Amino acid sequence: AGNLEMYTRDEKLYRTAMTNVLIYQGRLSEAREMLEKASVLPLCESCEYGGCKDALMSSIYLEIAEGKLAAAGEMAGRAHQMYPDEEDFIIILNHLNRIG
Repeated sequence: AGNLEMYTRDEKLYRTAMTNVLIYQGRLSEAREMLEKASVLPLCESCEYGGCKDALMSSIYLEIAEGKLAAAGEMAGRAHQMYPDEEDFIIILNHLNRIG
């Protein structure tokens, strides 16, 4: 019962992680569907932020996988403004600027 309870409290995190798995597998339409389901869930119980950084990062990965580099760059730029100390957004933004 403990694992099911944890899944329920952190379902948004688990769904964004599954989104990433689907992206890596090239199952992009399923990934988008999973991300859309995650977007309506409440933030995880332990989250200290006003929004889900994991879902935002998954959105950026999905845009990249779909070849939408400009959209991914815009999202990464907004994410970096919202969370300037988050190193994942800094790294992806720098990478997108280099390949750009």
